[in-house]
Amino acid sequence: MDIIVAARNFQISDKVRTSVADSLSALRVGHPKLIKADVVLTELPDKSMKTEIILHGDKIHLDAHAEGADLHKSLTLAVDRLDRQLEKKIDKIHHQQHARHLGDVEAEKLNQD
Repeated sequence: MDIIVAARNFQISDKVRTSVADSLSALRVGHPKLIKADVVLTELPDKSMKTEIILHGDKIHLDAHAEGADLHKSLTLAVDRLDRQLEKKIDKIHHQQHARHLGDVEAEKLNQD
């Protein structure tokens, strides 16, 4: 998965890039269909941090925003939100794939009679 990290109002260090990659690695392992993650880190005027993450993948387009007192707190909150959204999306995709068409159910019922 490609991870693109951008910052607003401050400079990104290699340590921050590594931290973002480590945080998103848990998502990558569980969901191999993810292609790209765009991460925007913003330092707000009150010195708190805002994290925005947008995930792109096969039949997946999700985004999460979170604010926290520091960078790691906001990053953790955003990744947790994305993880929950991703689980719901994957469950929905699997449910749709295993759902039966009404015509198939009716045909099966007619064959039983």
